[in-house]
Amino acid sequence: MFRNEPQAIIQLIKLVFLLLYVANMCGCFFHYIAIEEQKMGIRDNWLVIQRIADDVWTIRYIYSLYWAIVTMITVGYGDIVPATIFEKSIAIIMLIFSCGVFSYTVNAVGSILKQISQDEKEFNSRISS
Repeated sequence: MFRNEPQAIIQLIKLVFLLLYVANMCGCFFHYIAIEEQKMGIRDNWLVIQRIADDVWTIRYIYSLYWAIVTMITVGYGDIVPATIFEKSIAIIMLIFSCGVFSYTVNAVGSILKQISQDEKEFNSRISS
C-alpha cells in the first residue's frame, strides 16, 4: 500500500458523500416546490404528471432523488421533467449548481487518481534502483 493511498480513499469517499448530499438537497427542494404548488392549487406539477402525488413519501423521495442525480450527471433521461414555469426556473438554477459540483468532483477524482499513479511510479522507481 502506498503512503497516500488511505488518504486518497478517504478523499474519494468524501466526494461520494458530497455528491449524494447535493443530490439529496436538490431532490428534496424539487419535491418541496411541487408540494407547495399543490397547496397553492396548482395541479399540473411533476408529482401529478408522474401519478405519485398521493403515494407515500418514500416513493416521492426516490423519484426526486432520481431526478436530481440524472440531472446532476447530465444524463437527463427526460422521464421526470419540471412541468410548471416555477419548477423549470428552479430546475435551471439547480442544474447549473449541481453540474458545477459534479464537474468539481470529476476533476478531484482525476487529481486523486493521478497522485496515486505518481506515487506508484515513484515507489517502483525506488525499488528498481
